[in-house]
Amino acid sequence: MRTVHVQTAEPYDVYIGADLLSECGQIINKAAGGSKAMIVSDSNVAPLYLEKVVKSMEAAGYECVSKVINAGEEHKNFATLVDIVETAAAERLSRKDIMVALGGGVVGDITGFAAAVYMRGIGYVQLPTTVLAAVDSSVGGKTAVDLPMGKNLAGAFYQPKAVICDYDCFDTLPDRDRNSGYAEVIKYAMIRGTEIFDMLDGPVENLIAKCITIKAVIVSEDEHESGVRQLLNFGHTIGHALEQNSGYTMLHGEAVARGMVYACELAEAKGKLAEGTKKTLIDALLRYNLDVDGAFDAEAIEGYMRNDKKAGGDKVNFVMPERIGACTVERMDIGEIVGVINELHNC
Repeated sequence: MRTVHVQTAEPYDVYIGADLLSECGQIINKAAGGSKAMIVSDSNVAPLYLEKVVKSMEAAGYECVSKVINAGEEHKNFATLVDIVETAAAERLSRKDIMVALGGGVVGDITGFAAAVYMRGIGYVQLPTTVLAAVDSSVGGKTAVDLPMGKNLAGAFYQPKAVICDYDCFDTLPDRDRNSGYAEVIKYAMIRGTEIFDMLDGPVENLIAKCITIKAVIVSEDEHESGVRQLLNFGHTIGHALEQNSGYTMLHGEAVARGMVYACELAEAKGKLAEGTKKTLIDALLRYNLDVDGAFDAEAIEGYMRNDKKAGGDKVNFVMPERIGACTVERMDIGEIVGVINELHNC
């Protein structure tokens, strides 16, 4: 088992290893305490892992209750959030008790937000079951739900008590979901970790630990995304707009993959991208069958970008790549971003 420490205002550890769900109860007890736990999962993950988690937590002395929500980004909304919070109240969870997020990014985001608002904040633990959640969304304390106008527009920064990543869970992922998660792995290579490209064929434990270590350092420097943490949004400004415009038929990682390529094209058009950078990125994405091109609805994408939480007026904080392992954040005109990309894909 590997451990990565996250030094935020309320520090915690990320545990990475095989079959950790079987011993998660002891780890959670030590990290979060409490006597009662509400385990939130979704309709895809619960049949696979909920029983194992309950068994481990009961063995560690917890009284467990379960809440299974519908799977899918379209259910990451206020209706589901209220359902979770009302269930916690009906089950009489106290401020000393905890919530446990068992699932991918949607479950982690919404459970964290529920924990942040229930009784003005109770402890919670992340048990990510996807590559994407393991390397990215479970760490750093970003919690949220989506609004019709945009992704993650309502939420809170609220750190977990622990993150327990059992990479055996990846074995049950459909290929498309696993590949989608690797878009976030490649993102880390682009912003900070050039050696990640050389680790893709190595042990998954080392790859996850490397990505989480990069994120832990960034989050420790900038917990509330006022500076360097914005680099973690590479590919996401356009990606979120693509994802939402697809009605969430496009997976998050698939949208981010195209968003990263478009960001490289924009940087290339402005003469800021080192030679070979875009090719290295595209080659890595194609390795995981991630589409790097497709229809670009300029009008719709521009509308969604204007509702991005990083936007203000006609401008948005945009992560601009310069070379592998180095990006900067620029305040850019949204119309210019969309116009350049649209021109490139309509010529």
